[in-house]
Formats: sequence, structure tokens, C-alpha cells
Amino acid sequence: MSALDRYERKVTCQGCGEVATLGISENDYPFMKRLDRKVEYVSDGFTAKMKNEKDIAVHCNRCGQDTEW
Repeated sequence: MSALDRYERKVTCQGCGEVATLGISENDYPFMKRLDRKVEYVSDGFTAKMKNEKDIAVHCNRCGQDTEW
């Protein structure tokens, strides 16, 4: 069974300057074939979803700006 690495990242909206905090989890072992990255939570005022295996699309609900992390 694999372990999950959990961490937070801050993303600044390029439109209005608001800062989102993303809670992210992913496989912790280097021999795992898939990263299995997931967004566990996001700050109020933002939505976030996985765009592909690695990239996360963050949307600011205040100004409508989309940012990729």
C-alpha cells in the first residue's frame, strides 16, 4: 500500500491579487507509476480541479481569472 504526501501551496490570482491555499495529496513513493495527485481542499472564493495528471486549474470566483499551477 502506498503512502500519501500531503502539502499546501499558495496561488496568487493574476487578476485581483487574492491568494488561494490549495491542499494537495499525491503518492509518496518514487517507484509508483502514477502520481495520483488530488486537490483535497481550496480556500473559500476559489475552485480548483485537476487539469491532467500533474497540473491543477484554479479559478478565482471573485474576478473570474483562471490560473494553472
